[in-house]
Amino acid sequence: MLSSPRTQNVRLQHLRNASLKACFNDVRDMSCSVNDEASDGNEMSQVQCVRMRLKPGSLERVREWQQELNHRRSEVMETLRDEQVFIESVFLEHADGQDYLIYYMRGLDLEKSRAVARASVHTIDAYHQAFMKAVRAPDGHSKLECLIDFECPSTADTPE
Repeated sequence: MLSSPRTQNVRLQHLRNASLKACFNDVRDMSCSVNDEASDGNEMSQVQCVRMRLKPGSLERVREWQQELNHRRSEVMETLRDEQVFIESVFLEHADGQDYLIYYMRGLDLEKSRAVARASVHTIDAYHQAFMKAVRAPDGHSKLECLIDFECPSTADTPE
């Protein structure tokens, strides 16, 4: 599906509007690949969702991390641009007496995005990596299976 320059601008706006930074150094497989409306029709975007169990007593640190990343939003946006990540969202789940972070990520090439994150010189990436090391349970992550992934183009791109 070919896209208009307006659709490409919407994709760039997604980059600017994403609120959280995460890296997936330990997870290699992509859950879904779908046509990317922002591409020329030959590129595919990739999505991934991962559930990470937190170490007990980590919630205060998670809330501090959330505030820090939101406070340093411009740095987060810079790293997302470097990584060619369009969307990165993190959710907190409480289930069966455990706390989990649920990460959702969409980008052009998530393996390449992880490589860029690992080599990053941005201080926000170092902060994030230290946070993950401190709060992630050693055996506590799993890739979630992507069953359906739709993305509706902006209504501004719809012909009148």
